Amino acid sequence: MKSYILKQIIKGTILFAVIMGLLFSLKYFSDRYTKLNSLNDSVRIVTEDKKQDDNKIKDSIEVEYPSKIETASATVVDVEENVVADAEAIEESTVHADQEENDESNEAGGLNEDGSYMDPYVSLTNDEIYEFAILVYLEAGGESYECQKAVASVVLNRMVISCLSFHDVIYSPGQFEPADQIPYTDPSESCLAAVQEVVWFGPTLPIYVTYFRSAYYFDWVEPYTCIDNTYFSYSEDIRMLVEGC
Repeated sequence: MKSYILKQIIKGTILFAVIMGLLFSLKYFSDRYTKLNSLNDSVRIVTEDKKQDDNKIKDSIEVEYPSKIETASATVVDVEENVVADAEAIEESTVHADQEENDESNEAGGLNEDGSYMDPYVSLTNDEIYEFAILVYLEAGGESYECQKAVASVVLNRMVISCLSFHDVIYSPGQFEPADQIPYTDPSESCLAAVQEVVWFGPTLPIYVTYFRSAYYFDWVEPYTCIDNTYFSYSEDIRMLVEGC
């Protein structure tokens, strides 16, 4: 009898242990399943949030990026147009400046038949040309442009015939009385233009005409012509020497 009871107690103990093991296993797997579901839910939420963020970024790119590209393209076009406009303006300015320079050269010195620039009749510095214009202004400032060129021609003729410099001619004693007023006087535009024309293209009077005065001819030389109130004359000896007679 005792043996039977002992066997039953042992069986009950084993059964209880098995049942408790099953219960613990069931609880363990249940907890694992719950945690797995919770993890899956978290992953799903994170994935959905990421998809939403990706969609927002995509929408932003689709909406804003083309606009930014369009704005940038418009800016590039504006810059290109400004660069082209500036280049055209610079080119036009350069052409205009070159044209003005050519016009000034043509007016001052002119061109040869082959299109090359011609040399001046006499070589003078800018300061000498300016002084020359003052002298013409002092001698014939109130006369016509033609008369001013004729007065300048007399000065050039004396330089060529005597082989003297400009200063040697105009500052020779007893030759051009107003010369001492040159440092204190400014020329007129017409006198400056008359001198430049004669310096480049040569005298308007024959080379042997080397005298002038106002009101009347000198009585010891030959009369050549009268322009306005200025009388131009020459020495017969110089004429014969120049013409080889």
